Amino acid sequence: MAWYADSSDYSYCLDCVRPGTKNIGWLDAHHPFDSGPLPSSSDLERLWRLSTVSCCLFRGLSRCPFCSAPFVWAEHEAGGLLLGNGELRAFGASGVIYAAPNMLVHYVVSHGYAPPVEFWDALRQGPLPPNLEYVAAMSRLDLQTVPTPASYPQMRTLGKRRLDT
Repeated sequence: MAWYADSSDYSYCLDCVRPGTKNIGWLDAHHPFDSGPLPSSSDLERLWRLSTVSCCLFRGLSRCPFCSAPFVWAEHEAGGLLLGNGELRAFGASGVIYAAPNMLVHYVVSHGYAPPVEFWDALRQGPLPPNLEYVAAMSRLDLQTVPTPASYPQMRTLGKRRLDT
């Protein structure tokens, strides 16, 4: 996966570029990133909800640059997610769109990544799945969007990380 500085203009997937879109959480092992304590349980819940809808999907899975696991599986009381094959979008109040790899929840929970405050503000103030306002905002972007299945039972025995909120 590519590295981009937080809040830089998004350019990862040319088919997914939309004006006003900023990068969040495009991490790699060769660039330092802001870290901090886990966010509040309500912010983690918002991040989980955002993680349930992916866009700009690609074939295969990106590996976490900080783990040795062959794939990343995140669990929540609502189900589990296989991560590393798409992107997320969050909508800020000022019209900014935040683009992140769908590994974002893993980076925050497992590696202490601290996204910028403006990203958390977007999650607190903007629409989130499954809200129809979020669906409408994604539709306006005209990106291939896929709700992520809540569980992959066959993957549960292969490896997992628990997201406790």
